[in-house]
Amino acid sequence: MAKLKKRLVLDTNLLFDLASGSDVAHSFRQAFQQKGYSLEVGPTVLLEAHYLYEHGTHAQRHLATIALTKLLSWKIQPFDCAP
Repeated sequence: MAKLKKRLVLDTNLLFDLASGSDVAHSFRQAFQQKGYSLEVGPTVLLEAHYLYEHGTHAQRHLATIALTKLLSWKIQPFDCAP
């Protein structure tokens, strides 16, 4: 029997918590990555972050910029949904 890959799908709130430097969010990310989980975000999360980057408040634009630019350095992978 093949072992299933452990995946955790994140929402925009967690990305923004990471972007704000939240110790709790970064501890969460590190703990699950150390346990072998793949952290992922779907298209809706990326669209929401991009929307807030373009249309949000100054604070939302700032957090969206950080989240979108650091996504891969945090080892969080985007995924696509099949049609």
